[in-house]
Amino acid sequence: MKGSKREAERTMRQLIAEIEAGRVESGWSDPTLTVDRLLERWQAANVNDWSPTTARDHQRTAEGWISPHLGTVRISRLTVERLERFYQTLHTEGGKAGRPLSAQSVKKAHSILRAALSAAVRWQLIPNDPAVIAHTPRVEPHQHNVPDLDTVAAIIEVADPRMAVIIRLAIATGARRGELGALKWSDIDYHKRLITFQRSVVDGGPASKVKPTKTRTTGIVSVGEATVASIETWRAHQTAVSEKAEFGPLDDDGWVFPSQDWGHPISLNQITYDWRTLADAHGLDGVRFHDLRHGTATHLIANGTDVRTVAGRLRHASPTMTLDV
Repeated sequence: MKGSKREAERTMRQLIAEIEAGRVESGWSDPTLTVDRLLERWQAANVNDWSPTTARDHQRTAEGWISPHLGTVRISRLTVERLERFYQTLHTEGGKAGRPLSAQSVKKAHSILRAALSAAVRWQLIPNDPAVIAHTPRVEPHQHNVPDLDTVAAIIEVADPRMAVIIRLAIATGARRGELGALKWSDIDYHKRLITFQRSVVDGGPASKVKPTKTRTTGIVSVGEATVASIETWRAHQTAVSEKAEFGPLDDDGWVFPSQDWGHPISLNQITYDWRTLADAHGLDGVRFHDLRHGTATHLIANGTDVRTVAGRLRHASPTMTLDV
């Protein structure tokens, strides 16, 4: 005996509701695809577009925070409510030894999940991405620790010759660590006192990978006579070292801050380590090397420099971004 039209319509509505809730496999979904497997496919599809540092960071986040909680869950069964419970769990006990995880770290896990699930929608594995509307814990604005110029000057006085020039360039130009590591002698115009930042380096040393700057723009920054003099002194020092090691004269295409084998840029971790050692010795607890860049902007604006000029010097997309940061 056939059912009534009303019963058929009721059954259809229930089926649609169950599909949307993830309780029934729809034609879109691979019934065996888990979050772990999706993340693997997503990373494989994008790894060539990422820097080695980004790839490692995504891998650590996936393995350390996402997989233990959601790795075996089918992506077709992920709901907004389930994701929000996951984020709350990370925030309260997702860190080492069950300690709370920062809202910023939870946001990172959310960003990776959202990107991977968005790819799953494009690949027609699921009809929608629940992470798009899922709420994460509120991230409080980061308070930058800007070093005062007297302390920076004192650090430069006691730093080794290489680190002294790196720190001086960082505070004078606002360049990022990777941009400083990727400098070549040909990027420096001594007569016009101009430095061109047109590339960045990831990691440095034998693992280095040279790429465009973060904003994919070339920046030409003017510097003072004292900064140019420090660069010339550093080049003379490098020339003496090169001749003693029988490497020959410095090539204009060579790195300003080379690795020990001279064939690669300096390790960026080495810059961080040397800065941390110097900063701690001068009471700059918690002040990162990158905070020198924020210091450049802060001190220029405090001294009356137009915000548009500062934004251009830092290669920010707009003056609004400079003020926000």
